[in-house]
Amino acid sequence: MIGQAVRESTREGRESQGAITHMSTYKSKSDIRPASSDPVRAQVSSEANARTAPIRILRLAKVIDMTGLGKSKIYELQAHGRFPMNVRITTHSVGWVEHEVQAWLSGRLAEWKPAPAIALRRIRAPE
Repeated sequence: MIGQAVRESTREGRESQGAITHMSTYKSKSDIRPASSDPVRAQVSSEANARTAPIRILRLAKVIDMTGLGKSKIYELQAHGRFPMNVRITTHSVGWVEHEVQAWLSGRLAEWKPAPAIALRRIRAPE
């Protein structure tokens, strides 16, 4: 009986101080994260809100495999703001949000214009 009264008074004290006492009061990352001026992140964040799929983090080897770029080129493009920024997973590891990398690839494909098809003619050897 006394333990229950102590728990309730402690809970009331935390609530009056503005502490979070229930998981439903936590904000999602999209609410906390400031709006980005990066069009790739802006496009991805609007798509991510509409979708319910889980967020996947890709390690460097997978990003290299998906894009065909080398490690140095990925970091160079990232430094110039032309590739999605990596996300710190732990103190010693980083990864990239899969949807951001896919959006970057889609943007690259949209920019790409295939060369006009050239009809190849067979040149006959003189007889």
